[in-house]
Amino acid sequence: MKRAVFHPEADTEFARIAEFYNTESRNLGAEFADEVEQAVRFVRTSPGAGTPVRGAIRRWRVRRFPYSIIYREEPDRLYVLAVAHYRRRPNYWEERV
Repeated sequence: MKRAVFHPEADTEFARIAEFYNTESRNLGAEFADEVEQAVRFVRTSPGAGTPVRGAIRRWRVRRFPYSIIYREEPDRLYVLAVAHYRRRPNYWEERV
């Protein structure tokens, strides 16, 4: 199983989204973080399971929340480019490729 590495901006957005959910409801941010971590664990074991987005870049939906992880498999790691909302600013993460 490959290690997962987050792009610095993906790491920041992940933390900000979790923080936002915590302001909405107690522990909701932790629940969001758990769901993202679960999604990342799954794609680490099955990197080809995500829906192809562009070239080698794939998308895997996060359960219970309107977000997906955008990632690509590399020889030594799974690189998470974004934790992206389904409908907001589509493809904003492409500059990270």
